[in-house]
Amino acid sequence: MTARPSVLVVGAGPAGLAAVSALRARGLDPAWIDKTGSVGGAYREVYPAMELASPARYNALPGLPLEHPGEYMRAGDYLAYLRRLAARVGEGPEKSELLFVRRDGDGFAVTLTGGAERSFKRVVVTTGMYDHPRLPRITGLDAPGGPEVSHAREWKGPATRRGRSLLIVGAGVSGVELAEECAREGVPVTVSARRGKAKLVPQRVLGRDVHDYAVWIERLPLVFFRGFCAEGQPVPATDLGFSRWEREGKIAVAGEVHRFDGKTAVFADGTRKKFDAVVLATGYRFDTPFLPAQVERRPAGHPAARRGESLSWPGLHFVGFPCSRALDSQYLRGIARDAEALARRLS
Repeated sequence: MTARPSVLVVGAGPAGLAAVSALRARGLDPAWIDKTGSVGGAYREVYPAMELASPARYNALPGLPLEHPGEYMRAGDYLAYLRRLAARVGEGPEKSELLFVRRDGDGFAVTLTGGAERSFKRVVVTTGMYDHPRLPRITGLDAPGGPEVSHAREWKGPATRRGRSLLIVGAGVSGVELAEECAREGVPVTVSARRGKAKLVPQRVLGRDVHDYAVWIERLPLVFFRGFCAEGQPVPATDLGFSRWEREGKIAVAGEVHRFDGKTAVFADGTRKKFDAVVLATGYRFDTPFLPAQVERRPAGHPAARRGESLSWPGLHFVGFPCSRALDSQYLRGIARDAEALARRLS
């Protein structure tokens, strides 16, 4: 008779796939669910030509080396890598959505799609942020006769915006990346930055990618980053041409949008400009609506954890969430290490 799994992994994006790969490598056979029933997470939906900011050498997950001819790779190439890893891992996730988790003795009772309830000793949450976009409240933006509005998660490339005046709201990582794509393809774009200027870091310092330095900073204890971890402050975008294209006039940077009058954006300084389309590059939030209020969260809303385990509910683990184990826990390079640490601990 087959033993019932004692561990449930929720989600099949990079974090879920990394967790299952690491657990199975150590002889554990967790139950695995994903609401789509397939691997890839956000990479199944994101624009495949989007170039990942971090070098390919930092993006490998447990169970399969990442061999890529160039220093950087595109989202579509990374999805292909995830599918190769999934084939090596074996049986994929069950198509089911986690609706609720409650304490049940020293374990958990989880409610899944259709009302089915199952019990597990430990639950590993890897659901990430892509399903929870932040949508700002801008007066008049959704009024009749206004511009076409979408979020960055719906971006299908600059070619779909050719011949139309485009405003990107937000000058964080995704806003800068989208603007650079437009400039690269000759599509004029305006970026609305809250402070009238995008926060950027150079791609290379002393001939090396900036991530080569970041990985050393990220090894410092989290006590040095209490404010960052509590508030979930955004990191600056990597400058892959934004500054140059701004100087050349291919990217225009404006201040904060105050309101819309029809298709006309009125900026905080009183400047007015008409746009056919608006893309909200306003980020995401790490939301876990299936976890009750008793699960401690940071002020920014993401679960509070130490060494990847909930501070308030022992046995509830997180992979791919901000500062769950280290400063880079939400990034691919942190996900890989955290998944290995989880597997060592549970085995």
